[in-house]
Amino acid sequence: KLLKKIINNKNVQIYNSDKKFNNILDVTEIVRFVNFALKKKRLLSGIYNFSASNPIKFIHVTKLIKKIFRSKSKIINKSSNKKSFIISNKKILNNLKYKTSTTKKIIVRCCKALSKKR
Repeated sequence: KLLKKIINNKNVQIYNSDKKFNNILDVTEIVRFVNFALKKKRLLSGIYNFSASNPIKFIHVTKLIKKIFRSKSKIINKSSNKKSFIISNKKILNNLKYKTSTTKKIIVRCCKALSKKR
């Protein structure tokens, strides 16, 4: 919904704008990991969190998307009592030595792919 509003130059309301965000993946990132895993001779089994690395504040995510689409949308910060969280990739980094792409890189990649389809 946020992306659609920004693309259509409509104002967007965001919550917890100063909280960090990394809850994003794309198919490219999943394929990167599958290729990585296939090349490994041995992987430690377990449950791993998988999300973007280098979390960034949600306000910066919103401004980045706005910039990519050259949107005239206004960003309206709203307060919220809901807790924000980031997903820790420490286990996948420490145990498998795999670093996911950064939050910014995945957002840029997704937005550019979407802009090509328009």
